[in-house]
Amino acid sequence: MATERSNFDDPGRPAADPPQDAIVTRGWFPAIEHVGSAGGGLVKVTVRGGEVTAVLIDQRLVGDGDAEELSELVLTALRLANEAQKMSGMMRETALSTESYPVPNARTS
Repeated sequence: MATERSNFDDPGRPAADPPQDAIVTRGWFPAIEHVGSAGGGLVKVTVRGGEVTAVLIDQRLVGDGDAEELSELVLTALRLANEAQKMSGMMRETALSTESYPVPNARTS
């Protein structure tokens, strides 16, 4: 029985396509949820596919305040910060990709 050699064994051999199950698994990533908590569960944050989807703040932390409203405000702030980070990254990529193009000198009369 012949065994397939990896590219480390034969650097001249082209890379093999990823196994089909790896491609299927990649598609499942956004569906996976992770929950982080702090303060013995007083604050919980849920993330799905790299995006914060929920923030829960226990009522005991805010006393007579509105824990649900505070949770919504924190979630909104996190989402806005994430969007700002994405926009900043896109602007940086655009700037780097156009850096090599010459800009013609503007002539003034």
